[in-house]
Amino acid sequence: MSNETQYVDARHRYHRENTAGSLMFFESLFVALMIGFRFHSWKVGLLVYLSFVGSPRLLLS
Repeated sequence: MSNETQYVDARHRYHRENTAGSLMFFESLFVALMIGFRFHSWKVGLLVYLSFVGSPRLLLS
């Protein structure tokens, strides 16, 4: 494999990982807002958001 191909592959992987990280952030924020509005409490939403951010592996499973 040439250096140019390795560079392009690494660049694409970098962009995919950044996109996945952003999507996980917005997904956890969206879920926290939905649950917070459901229970009419910003404290519940914050607790859910912090639990998702604290353990991102839960989102992947």
